[in-house]
Amino acid sequence: MEKIKIHVLPTDEVRVSPYQPFGGDDCSIIKASGITTPKSKWIWLPVFSFLIEHPKGKILFDTGNASNNACYLYAAYYNAHREAIDEVATTDTISGGGYGIAGAREMKVIRPYSLSIGNMPNQLVEAVVDEESTLADEHCHGNIGIAAVLQHKKTILNFRDMFVKFEK
Repeated sequence: MEKIKIHVLPTDEVRVSPYQPFGGDDCSIIKASGITTPKSKWIWLPVFSFLIEHPKGKILFDTGNASNNACYLYAAYYNAHREAIDEVATTDTISGGGYGIAGAREMKVIRPYSLSIGNMPNQLVEAVVDEESTLADEHCHGNIGIAAVLQHKKTILNFRDMFVKFEK
């Protein structure tokens, strides 16, 4: 059996209102945004990504601070699964400042996008498929993480035994 490797990548820190990550279900959007919270009370949180090397490919599990329920699949993944993706994807103009996107360009989009991580089903709003080669393609096939984390009450990343576990 081929081994799966997980690399922890501390990527950055983000400063947020304490109500954004810890406000609970009753926290309003305005309170979570920090508009009503003095900057002196904001907190710094680490942002981690995890590069998972699987026998079928590499994927970046990004826990960055985002609220969208999407994942990003890179050109290496598209090239390996072109026929299946072309069957279900539409073309849309995607804009942003990350994931190899600077500005706006046409990309393939799968809406909705379902996948399983372990035995847990995940229903994502969309998967954006980048047909163009980017630097990230050399290292992994896609970027998923916060989109899956947001769907579950608890996420466990066990590095001793090398597994990710989601609990509803």
